[in-house]
Amino acid sequence: IAEKLEENNIEVILDDRKISPGIKFKDAELLGAPYILTIGKALAENAVEIKKRNGEAKKVVKLDKIVEYVKKIG
Repeated sequence: IAEKLEENNIEVILDDRKISPGIKFKDAELLGAPYILTIGKALAENAVEIKKRNGEAKKVVKLDKIVEYVKKIG
């Protein structure tokens, strides 16, 4: 997913540290990440959760639509 976004000139910070998700989310907020893509339960349905930093509700986006969606909201 990160490679596909980067190929489309979308900057990605991949947090693959072996720590709790809560710490990762907190660090993403501190860094000022405008969007957080969470690869979790939705992956079973070929999707990821995307949350905008402005507090909007999470949205589940299919893997084949991620680049298009991020470009649209960015």
